[in-house]
Amino acid sequence: MNYKKTIYTKFTYKLIAIIAVIAFSFNMMFPQVVTAETRKNIIDEETCPVNQETITSLTEIEDSIDPTTEMKKWVLNRVAEAGLDTKIAETIINCESRWNPDAMGVNANKTVDLGLWQINSIHKDISNADKLDYKKATEWAINKRMKDGNWNAWYCARRLVYKNY
Repeated sequence: MNYKKTIYTKFTYKLIAIIAVIAFSFNMMFPQVVTAETRKNIIDEETCPVNQETITSLTEIEDSIDPTTEMKKWVLNRVAEAGLDTKIAETIINCESRWNPDAMGVNANKTVDLGLWQINSIHKDISNADKLDYKKATEWAINKRMKDGNWNAWYCARRLVYKNY
C-alpha cells in the first residue's frame, strides 16, 4: 500500500505527539494523591497477597516514628542536664535550622554552616561529619556555650538578645 504523507497527516502526528507529552507531563506534575478510600482500591486481596489485617496504615507508621520528636527530646534533655536554658536553645535551633540536622547554609563570606546547630566552617575543632551528627553537634554547642559564657556564636542568639532589650 502506497501511503503518501500529506501536510495534514504530518500535522496530526505532531499534534498527537504534543498531546502525549502534555499528558505525560501533567501526570508527572500532579501525581495521584492516595487517600484512605483510594488506598482500599490499591491494596486489596487480588492485587496484594498480604492479609489486610497485617497491613498497617501509613499514618500509623508516621505517627509512631518521628525522628524529629526523638531528636528534640534528646537535645533539650542534654541542654537541661548541662544546666542551660532549654527555651533559648530551642529558639536558636529553630531559627538556625528549623530542627533539620542536615541543614546547610552558605554565607556571603563563603563559609558554610552545617547541621542542626549550623556550626560554621571556621570551627576546625569539630569535623563536618560531627556537625551533621546532632548528638555530637549538641555536645560541641554546649561546650562552646559554657566556654564563651553566652550563645553569641550563633547569629540567631544575637538577634534574640536585641529583641529582648
